[in-house]
Amino acid sequence: MTRTYVKWLLTAATLATPISALAQTNYPETEPNNTKAAANPVGGASGMVAGDTITGNSTGLSTTVAGSTSADYYLITMATAAPGIYKHRLAITTAGTAGHTGTIRGNGQTSSGVYATDDLTLQTSITTTTPPRFNDFYGFGKGERLFYRVTGTTTTTADYVATLSTTTVVPTAMSTSVTPGTYAIRANAATNTALDTDLVVLDGSFNVIATRDDPDPSEVSLSLTTGTYYIGISAYNVAVRFPSPTTPAADFPDPVTDFADIVVSTATSTSTVVRGIDVASGATVVATGAGTPSSQFDIAWFALTVAPPSIPTATNVALAQPYLPGDSVTANIIVNPAATPPSTGITVNADLSAITGVPGTTTFTDIGGNTFSATFTVGATTAAGPYAATVNIADAEARTSTATLSLNVGRDLGVVNSSSAQPTTATTNIGAGQVAWFRFTVPSATSAALGYVDINSLGSLFGASGDTVAAVYNLDGTLRNSAGDPFGGSTAAGFSYGQTSPARTYSPYTTTMTGQTAAVLPAGQYWLGVARQATGWAAGANFALVSPSVDPGQAVANIYSNIIDNVPFFAPITITRPYAGGDSVTLTVTPTPASTPPSTGISVVGDFSAITGVPGTTTFVEGPAGTFTATITLLSSLAPGSYTSPVTVSDAEARSFVSSITLSGIAENFGEVSVISAQPIAGTRAVSAGQIAWFRFVTTQPTNATDFFVDIDTSNSTASDTIAAIYDASGSVVDSVDDPVYGTLRAAFSFGDTTPSRARTPYTVNFAGQDGAVLPAGTYYIGVAPYASGFSFGANFGMASPFTTASTVGARLFTNLPGSGLGAVANNDARPVFVGESYTLSATVFPSLTPPSTLISVQADLSSIGGDNPVSFTEGPTNTFTYTDTLGSIAAGTYLIPFTASDAEGNVANGNIRLIVGFDAGALALDTPNVTGSSITSGGVAWFKITTTDTTGTCRFVDIHTIGSALSPANDTTIAVYNADGTLRTTNDDFGGALFSALSYGAAAPPRTYSPFTADLVGGSGTLPAGVYYIAVASGSGITTFGAGFSVSSTSVDAGTVSLTGIFGSATGAPSGSVSTFLKGEGLPARTRITSCSGTTAIVTVDASSIGGPAAAVIPNATLTTWTGSFAASDSTADGIYTLPFTVEQPAGTVIESGTITVHVRPVTNLGTTDAANSLPPTGLTQTAAATPTGATWFKFTTLEATDASKFVDVATAGSLFGTSTDAVMGIWRPDGTLVATNDDWSGVGPSGLSWGQTAPTRSYTGGATTQTLFDGRTGPTLPAGTYYISIHRWALNFTIPVGADLFTALTSSTDTGTVRAIVGSNLSPSCVSPTVDTPPASLSRLSGQPASFTFTASGTGPLSFQWQKDGVDIGGETGATLTIAAASPADNGSYRVVVTNACGSATSTAATLTVDARCSPADVANTDGDPVSDGTVDNGDFTAFFAAFFLDETDPGRLIADIADTDGATFIEGAGPDGSVDNGDFTAFFTYFFQGCPLPLP
Repeated sequence: MTRTYVKWLLTAATLATPISALAQTNYPETEPNNTKAAANPVGGASGMVAGDTITGNSTGLSTTVAGSTSADYYLITMATAAPGIYKHRLAITTAGTAGHTGTIRGNGQTSSGVYATDDLTLQTSITTTTPPRFNDFYGFGKGERLFYRVTGTTTTTADYVATLSTTTVVPTAMSTSVTPGTYAIRANAATNTALDTDLVVLDGSFNVIATRDDPDPSEVSLSLTTGTYYIGISAYNVAVRFPSPTTPAADFPDPVTDFADIVVSTATSTSTVVRGIDVASGATVVATGAGTPSSQFDIAWFALTVAPPSIPTATNVALAQPYLPGDSVTANIIVNPAATPPSTGITVNADLSAITGVPGTTTFTDIGGNTFSATFTVGATTAAGPYAATVNIADAEARTSTATLSLNVGRDLGVVNSSSAQPTTATTNIGAGQVAWFRFTVPSATSAALGYVDINSLGSLFGASGDTVAAVYNLDGTLRNSAGDPFGGSTAAGFSYGQTSPARTYSPYTTTMTGQTAAVLPAGQYWLGVARQATGWAAGANFALVSPSVDPGQAVANIYSNIIDNVPFFAPITITRPYAGGDSVTLTVTPTPASTPPSTGISVVGDFSAITGVPGTTTFVEGPAGTFTATITLLSSLAPGSYTSPVTVSDAEARSFVSSITLSGIAENFGEVSVISAQPIAGTRAVSAGQIAWFRFVTTQPTNATDFFVDIDTSNSTASDTIAAIYDASGSVVDSVDDPVYGTLRAAFSFGDTTPSRARTPYTVNFAGQDGAVLPAGTYYIGVAPYASGFSFGANFGMASPFTTASTVGARLFTNLPGSGLGAVANNDARPVFVGESYTLSATVFPSLTPPSTLISVQADLSSIGGDNPVSFTEGPTNTFTYTDTLGSIAAGTYLIPFTASDAEGNVANGNIRLIVGFDAGALALDTPNVTGSSITSGGVAWFKITTTDTTGTCRFVDIHTIGSALSPANDTTIAVYNADGTLRTTNDDFGGALFSALSYGAAAPPRTYSPFTADLVGGSGTLPAGVYYIAVASGSGITTFGAGFSVSSTSVDAGTVSLTGIFGSATGAPSGSVSTFLKGEGLPARTRITSCSGTTAIVTVDASSIGGPAAAVIPNATLTTWTGSFAASDSTADGIYTLPFTVEQPAGTVIESGTITVHVRPVTNLGTTDAANSLPPTGLTQTAAATPTGATWFKFTTLEATDASKFVDVATAGSLFGTSTDAVMGIWRPDGTLVATNDDWSGVGPSGLSWGQTAPTRSYTGGATTQTLFDGRTGPTLPAGTYYISIHRWALNFTIPVGADLFTALTSSTDTGTVRAIVGSNLSPSCVSPTVDTPPASLSRLSGQPASFTFTASGTGPLSFQWQKDGVDIGGETGATLTIAAASPADNGSYRVVVTNACGSATSTAATLTVDARCSPADVANTDGDPVSDGTVDNGDFTAFFAAFFLDETDPGRLIADIADTDGATFIEGAGPDGSVDNGDFTAFFTYFFQGCPLPLP
């Protein structure tokens, strides 16, 4: 059939989801790749993914000659993915107008549907001069493979880039599912009339199970079982690896793909005609689908679900709410229609006569949404108990099912009160697992003071047991209470509401009822459910009382009540709104009148004298709707807490009831808070179980983010965990908190100013307005309580915490808000001032708001520090006033400078400014103790200043102690050293077994002894640079906190004098030299480090002549006490340990000190460069050497790249043996002598190891009888490229290589000898040398039947691989170093070459020619003895054998090998083969070989 190729279709309804590029891997072209056999592999082990590219260049389409004019073939392997339909696109772009063309390649097939092995075009990229051109194909996440070819033209000069993109195709669901059976799947004739289509069908695992081409419309018949099938329809041809059947012969004569799981469209049409799919059973279409194409090569994909036939069903309905006789019930049944085939004409009915008392069935009405409803009435005589009715569901397709409608009918116990029967009781029989329901009415609410309702299930019997559970529900189904056995002495359930006294006894309960369930059961109607007790019983919302009992029986309900509806009363009232002393409070009650006879003339009076201070009672005034109100004023001195006052309600009928009103939240009143308030403003309150402590404060200005703050915390609570809330005056929650962001379990808030933040001990996070920038001016209440699970913060002051243990809680408030009047605060400086220094006093004034302050001034009295009285302050910046002067000669201590702020309006504010004066001890003289003293008062701190002129170190120390201090009552001190900028440096308390304090900086030797310390001072406080330092000394008997910025606080009550001794001393002792290692043959110098206290101007020289170095190597000074340097040494120096003398001269020529250094001279074993070519585990690079007693055995290795997540370097000592021990310690060193890393006992065993880079999979290494495992990159992610030295040591007690070691210093005390093994494993990229063919194969000439062998030599980084080619085409299986043809024939004539490949490239040899002479084919017949076995030589034996077979009619089958040529007897036909008969043709052939020019013997 002649066709115009049109494109595949993809339905518009089909979703195509782009898959983002997962990688950016490029696969460059490698020549030769001009045939499918030579195709470049693309995708590697992991497969090609979206974003990957193929690059190359082609100026032609030759498949016979490789190079730039050839076609470029690629064998692409796709990455695996989750099963699905994936549309892949290879878009090819080329700079310029002469572009490249991509084609997808495949095989032909014969007319009988058998694969061919040719190279056919399956799909050519769309023709366009506008890039990109592209090819599309479909895969299913199975790692599919396909051939892709790129060709160019003679005018194509630029490289091409083919980029892969992938979209996920979501197939369109067919119109409906079908049941299992045989179906015809076909292109819809109506929607595909004018078009040629192909079909492909896949099973649920995305395997192709059927395809169909002609005749059109395409159709395939399949037997479908339960599952999902995928159908693709194309606009024209489709190629899959699914050969055509022989019948009909026209079915799919088109090419097929080389590999499975690839679907390729060959069409390029842009037709938008809708493609339709029909699924038919016989002549009936049972499912349809349609789609529209979107671009070339598209396929429209559909999903067909095959499912078993179904029936209409309904879910059982259990009505949770119990009903009474006469109640109306509405029940809804939700039907699930059958799907296959769909239900029509659904009906629902049920026989409800047992419930309604009306014979016959009830029909349910369809109200939409597959819901059917019926409303019916419980019969007036219907007995109490559970009922279940069968519901029948049917459809017009004659399919039916049933469901169950169940409900409970209860008993009505009526009103329960003091006039009802005691008890009011009823019994209901129930089955296993069922519930009996009883409804009762409470006419008035119960209360703790008056009125109770007690309920029990005594008398219930299930077999021999009266064990029950019960629950009380509101009418709306919400659960009020549930119970098992709460009262003891009986297993009957029970509840008690209301009155606490007197207690009620109900035998056989051993516990009386006193309102334990709840104080209040409001007036109303309730349901009581009773059931048999069973493990796993539960009571939930919506009447969900469940007990999995297996016992039927009778359930009994007994209700007792003394509710009085015969006197006027009101339930006790608790007012949770907080008030404070002096507040006016309006109280409102609404009494309930007595009913029999009705109350008249009701009056209410209360005794509030305890909270108002006014003797007598207060009469409430009657208002509308039966309400009575009274307004009282609380005592201004009323302490915070909870107060209950009695209130009596009476009527004209001389009936009365005493109730109460409780004010539960009398708050502590902080009043107006501002910057002039004492900071913090604080209060505490003891609270009993469940109580809330309230604190009230008032602000007259709002906070903001830049100036003003209000911080509140609860740190003064004894409760370790608190909750808190802030309410405004209306009772709305402003903020609430459990465990805040401030770092403790005590609640806290911060409003306003964000910077600077405020530190509040003990909170670990500073306060910085985290709870909001603005807290408006107003009145606020702080509620605080101990934390308990289930706490809440409700509106209208509704804060609750169900804690059960009494505790104390508190609140602290800090603020810098201005107040309503003139205010002033001191700006105290924590920094101490010393005699002769300048000091500044500062105060901030807050002007009055009403009326506004004018002409503000500040004055202070300086007489306490020897100054004038008064002195005037200068303003600047606004509202900040300062005074600066020089401190005269006064005693050290803390001074309070009184000041007064005033304005022209007559407002005055007073305060005190703190000035801390310290004692200047001056500069510490070398080796001369400096002793100073000062006095402190209770909670005070003494300050000292010292100056040091040199930095401490090996040669200098500074010791500071407080020995000699005299404090009472406890002679205990604590000390801190501050830098001059106020940062805290070091602290100490109780040094060396004494209560005195001490700090020691610098030299450790010699140790300094100071009595009564039991420990010496040895520089344990670190280094102290030259400079000025401030020292704070306080009593150590309390809690002293040293903070930043000279901030010190002390809770101590001790007072007296403190003594401070500072000693700047010089350490003594001989100079010392280092121990180092000189590695021979490495071009590295010997290194040393020498320590001396002789000063920086000293000259240090080393005599290195004994190791071939200079006799006077000058070592440069590095630090105050250290000389570090290197010097030459000779590689010819014998291995060993050398002692080199050094001298210290000062000045030059005058030796003041001398000493020695030790140098170990050691050889190095070079392991070479480690990479994946030579170092992969478990072998790695391995070398052994003799163990070095007391020192190290050294190895060297080199890396050419750094490790990373996929590259590793491992170093192991497996196989090292010291006597009988494998216990080794290892270090890795840089060439400069610094330590990289060290290890002892890799993974907890004796051999050592180090591992960088790749973490998984782990590696193992074996040396000798030892295997080391778990090399997993734990040493670090990166070992940079470079040269490294390995030191391996025999382990000895306490031997380690210290972190930071240098100079190749690594010495062990062990003297064991043995064999040391170093193993280095890595997968680093090798330093690869591309292969070269050094000697190409030589041309050969052979006679037919002779062997021919080609050989060559090549070099390059191994491993090398070989591929022999004939005439440029790979020879299958010929990958050895020699190509041998056992018996050459004319068919072997041609050119031969070898391709040599390694990891970094390939090389192709020049071609050698093989020429085979056909004139002398092997006429060899037999040996010379006449035996008919050929020996490779044409000789007299062959003549004899031939004539025996030819002339003597020899019939021995072995002699038939004389058969040589054709039977026609004509002239010998060159190359003709034997035909199984010895005849005239053989005679001609033999004599041609034997007598006419073939050499004898045949070579």
